[in-house]
Amino acid sequence: MRPVGLETAFSIDLADGQPALRGLGIVNEAWSTPGNRFGRPGLLLGIKKLTVDSVRVIERLRAAN
Repeated sequence: MRPVGLETAFSIDLADGQPALRGLGIVNEAWSTPGNRFGRPGLLLGIKKLTVDSVRVIERLRAAN
């Protein structure tokens, strides 16, 4: 578990291990059990800063919408 308020590096990776999004975030909420609105343990991360490559990915996602 990561404590709420922790500023931490993160990476969201594809199935092949390649990073899709990387950057710096802050833990907004954290759950050790599935008793939350998502129904599984985990955390809600607020994005503070993305790498240059990750910004390009986000821009492509927004353009496709």
